Amino acid sequence: MDVGLNLNAIRVLLVEDDLSSADKLSAILRSGGFAVENAYNVSDALAAAHTRYSAALVKGSMRDRDGISLIDLISRHPDFKTLPLATVESLPHRPDTITEWDEAGVIRVVRGILGLPDSRMQRLVRRPATDTQITPPAPQSPPLVPVPPSEYEDTQTRAAMRAMLAQKLEAQRALSSLGRSISSVLDLNAVLNQIVEAAVKLTKAEEGLLLLPGDEDEALYLRAMKGIDDAHASNFRVKNTEPLIGGVFRTGEPVLIADSGALRVKTQYFVKSLLYVPMRYQGQVIGVLGVNRHTNTLFTQNDLELLLDLAAHAAIAIENARLYEDRVRQNRQLVTLVAAGMALNTTLALPEVLSTFADQVIRSLDASICAIDRVEDGILFPLARSWQAARRIGMGVRLRFEERPMLREALEQNSYYIVSAEQKGMRWQAEAQVVRSAGATHLMVLPIRSGADQPAIGLLELYHRRLPSELTSEKRSRSRSAALEILGSLSSGGATVRISASIFTSAERILETTGAAWFTLLLKIGDGLERVMDFGRAVFIDPPQLEPYPCPPEVQPSLGKQEPIHFHIRDGNIPPGYKSYLSHIGADVGLTMPIMVKGDLFGVFTVGGVSDARLFRPDEINLAWALIGQAVAAIENARLYHDLHQSLSDLKTAQASLVQAARLSTMGQLAAVVAHQINNPLTTVIGDAEMLLMDIPPDDPRHEGVTAIHRAGKRAHEVVKRLLSTARRDQPSSLHQWISVNQTILNTLELVSLHIERKNILLETDLDDSPAVVFASPGHLEDVWLNLLLNGRDALAGRSNPRLRISSQWVGERFMVIVADNGPGIPLEIQQNIFEPFFTTKPPGEGTGLGLYICKQVIESCGGTIHITSAPDQGTIFEVSLSAQYEPGAAV
Repeated sequence: MDVGLNLNAIRVLLVEDDLSSADKLSAILRSGGFAVENAYNVSDALAAAHTRYSAALVKGSMRDRDGISLIDLISRHPDFKTLPLATVESLPHRPDTITEWDEAGVIRVVRGILGLPDSRMQRLVRRPATDTQITPPAPQSPPLVPVPPSEYEDTQTRAAMRAMLAQKLEAQRALSSLGRSISSVLDLNAVLNQIVEAAVKLTKAEEGLLLLPGDEDEALYLRAMKGIDDAHASNFRVKNTEPLIGGVFRTGEPVLIADSGALRVKTQYFVKSLLYVPMRYQGQVIGVLGVNRHTNTLFTQNDLELLLDLAAHAAIAIENARLYEDRVRQNRQLVTLVAAGMALNTTLALPEVLSTFADQVIRSLDASICAIDRVEDGILFPLARSWQAARRIGMGVRLRFEERPMLREALEQNSYYIVSAEQKGMRWQAEAQVVRSAGATHLMVLPIRSGADQPAIGLLELYHRRLPSELTSEKRSRSRSAALEILGSLSSGGATVRISASIFTSAERILETTGAAWFTLLLKIGDGLERVMDFGRAVFIDPPQLEPYPCPPEVQPSLGKQEPIHFHIRDGNIPPGYKSYLSHIGADVGLTMPIMVKGDLFGVFTVGGVSDARLFRPDEINLAWALIGQAVAAIENARLYHDLHQSLSDLKTAQASLVQAARLSTMGQLAAVVAHQINNPLTTVIGDAEMLLMDIPPDDPRHEGVTAIHRAGKRAHEVVKRLLSTARRDQPSSLHQWISVNQTILNTLELVSLHIERKNILLETDLDDSPAVVFASPGHLEDVWLNLLLNGRDALAGRSNPRLRISSQWVGERFMVIVADNGPGIPLEIQQNIFEPFFTTKPPGEGTGLGLYICKQVIESCGGTIHITSAPDQGTIFEVSLSAQYEPGAAV
């Protein structure tokens, strides 16, 4: 078994910035038995481990960025200047050309600076290794084995050497071509994949892999592969302490294992031969490139040299791609800051500011979740959420059907349904709770199937913050198609392939089609579901709201110091409270930062990732601080705008109140005039009725009718007196007296009961047997009951089985009067306005909008309250609560 780099080969450092020349010279030197390592620029040449080499061959005309020649720099270097040195410019060329070197002459020059005998007398012979250990042994000085001088002069030997040299030159040309191809690509992922492809092609291997260190250099992660299946690749991670790949990265020494029998490696395969080499940049190992073979064709020293050269090209290409990626990222961050500032400054509404900020953070940091919470007394009150979380199939969150039985039914029956947060019935209990917990008003569940005759393979959960419109079959079809596109993208590609951004375009299409605020995509897996995607956004400033969550106690001190909290959920030192919070919002990685407004803690924002998410880089954290700075300014502007808008609204309300007061004053004056005009003829009616009653005996049939006229006239006279009292702004309390509540109800019923019953309305009365008295102005309570009963009568017009009920009862120390009907109800959105003056739902000319306003004024003047309960198609109930006493002489 050949282990490691050939120990007998003398190592030569070749410094040449022309790739073609470097490849040719490397091939010539290796044909002479030397081990060559390349440096393609001055920095790499100076950073190399010079004690590892026996000599150096350098291009003397190379200079550093400051214009200092390489020769001068070597003379100042403590290790480099001790190496035997020759310049590329001094090497001999063939007599017939100035572009091709004389192979024998080049070898003679190098041997000369090393002090070796003439190559025609001796040559370097490789000694086979006998050690069977995997770890590469330390380098040692190569022994020289004498051979007969005639061997070098032998014509057949020279022909064989030339054939071998031609073969190596051909390989070097292929390597040079691959190197140029790799160097022309600037996308890091593409570069890594091309490097592995080139390694497999050059060495004719079955497997290729490239590993780079993680952020903390404690382990190497598979970043590109060929010939390795996804199942093994998904868990491929090597600690630096591992003897094989970790040893190459740690020591910088390549490893060649040939004819190992059946060696099991990290890929879980048994291999016959393997070859792993370090990738160096400026003297530092930045990764490991490796190839494996399962066949009996073993790797050779030539394969090792080719892979070392490719690794040198690869290291430069990787660093170039990283530099390009850094510049692109910095440029993108600047563009993001500008775009975020413009977006945040386009609105002054706080909900839109928060939503825009959350979206910008996710896009800027390539994150999956953004949560913005207000902090108050150690509690987090959710303000906004934005989701762009996609998980590869098999890595999502599992959900059991036992938790959501309606989802199983929807899958099995291909049934689409809508459920509201207030849905009644045991069958919908679990679904209604899901809607409430999510901070939504309605949830649509749409099965996903690939064809009309195919069974459902998953579900779309569409969350709405207001009453949604019905989804047409065409919209449902478009939503299903977009969901299938997403599932197709999530199921394709291996563990090392990034999720395509195109799925988010499909996700936006689902929101546009359905009108949902956000959605969850569920895939049927066995006897349950897997949540593979959350997408959308919502602001929870107005109801319905997400439930508050305790602020993790370990986080609060850091927030006060304006320090970020940054952990992966699998970190061993993550605070338990913060780990619970990340699980609560559905993140695997969390970065939580305070939002300070004018020195006070306004809230916190948490940005996170899912599945195989990484920790955020320092430059990304700095970008997050910059975005917070912009958001703080926008939030402060929004708050100022809100205060200004509220002031304007209050001013408009005050103006409306003044207008209403003026209208009431005008109506009061008009009422005084009207009352005065009515009072004179009314006095005549009452007087004539009294005279008729004096002339008509009580047993006369006409006596009852005249009595009713007299009673109605007296009541009208009382109404006129109250109108005059109101117009003159008399103090109501000066007219108050103890009045029986039940009697005022009976007085009112005497006036209107016949009129109500003529409308085929069932009028029910249920008065308490323990009558109550209240301190009120005479006749005022009758006006209240009259208004409420007549409103109920109007509401019941055209209804089937109309019913109107008035009742009274003691509730504790309060006396309650309830007027209820089974009419169409009053819409929720206008219930708060019905007691305002001049507000009416009746057609013009049929109502003044003062009835319920006057009722409220009268009730409050008696120390009482009036409350309404109503719902569509469930009728209306007015509850009047009075501060009353038991009527003297009543049984208590």
